[in-house]
Amino acid sequence: MLEKGKTKKQREDLSKQLAIPEESILELVKLSDITRLGYVKKKLSRLYYDAGLDSPAKIAEFEPKELHEFFIRFVEESNWDGMVPNPSDLVYNIKTARKLSKVVED
Repeated sequence: MLEKGKTKKQREDLSKQLAIPEESILELVKLSDITRLGYVKKKLSRLYYDAGLDSPAKIAEFEPKELHEFFIRFVEESNWDGMVPNPSDLVYNIKTARKLSKVVED
């Protein structure tokens, strides 16, 4: 999904071909982008995305403790159905996010 929808033009083409709104395709592409962090599957990528952290670049801006607290607040305020990742997992995710290049065009 990431490879087929990383540019705006690709997403427009997919939208026309599949009769799916371009916004839905962008969401799927961004969820796929988040999984490049490694050890990030369906539920955790959805947590990142729903919390507004829809790219590795946004995740890279955090420190682990700060991100953990951010997720705790998000889960409490949104009643999101899931667990907050433990801080040690966030260390790896942030470290990886800082190494990844931008792939998805806005």
